[in-house]
Amino acid sequence: MLKLTIVILITACFLFGNEKMKSIEELIPNDKQLKVMIEQEQAEKEKDSLFEKIIILELEKYGENKSYFENKDNSEIIHKLQKRYEINKNELLFLISSSLEDFDCHICIPKMNWFHLKEENDKWTIQSKILNRDFTLGTWGSFPIPELIKIGKNDIAFKYIFSYSQNGYTETKLLIESFKNDKFSEILQEDFAFDDTGVYEENEEHNNWQGTLSIINKNKKHYDLLIEKKGLKDLKKFYSKRLYVFQNNKYILE
Repeated sequence: MLKLTIVILITACFLFGNEKMKSIEELIPNDKQLKVMIEQEQAEKEKDSLFEKIIILELEKYGENKSYFENKDNSEIIHKLQKRYEINKNELLFLISSSLEDFDCHICIPKMNWFHLKEENDKWTIQSKILNRDFTLGTWGSFPIPELIKIGKNDIAFKYIFSYSQNGYTETKLLIESFKNDKFSEILQEDFAFDDTGVYEENEEHNNWQGTLSIINKNKKHYDLLIEKKGLKDLKKFYSKRLYVFQNNKYILE
């Protein structure tokens, strides 16, 4: 990827000619910058390789004694790295799905596996793991990949946005789970969008609104969440704004 970027920049120099050459040349990294970029790229590859070196072995070990799916042989299971999250410089979270090759139905949802790894003395080790987790959001052999968000100076959470369509209706849900002490806890769930464009003739929908989430008031121990919704609801223009505050380990409407 790094080599390709440099080639593109050099090619651009020739395409734009002498007038733009100087400004484009400034984009090309010098030897010191190039070294840093290469080291960063190698570090990223090394982190991704932890899936094959450490995690997949743990998943296979788990499968020797327990089933991922009822009445299914574990030899049919496919483990896939979905995303790697950086908690900090020395801690990573890996999200892995476990599914079957023929997962092609509305209610087919892979199992979730989470691995928390920490680097100490140049060695990555597993701090905790959550294996074979059932998840309610998902369809057609996949689940929504969450976004890591900060809900406090020292607190993180995962934001899921999931849409489901049936009989002309599309509903979207927002789910936020905190991650603390290597455990997930639901702290907010909210309707996030809705439309019925598939029910009526073209341009005749009765509902078509969407939501947005903003994280505000970051001077507090736990930040506030602002959810705005706007669009068309029951054939009328629609707008709502709700503020959620963190109390008793979850977000509640203020």
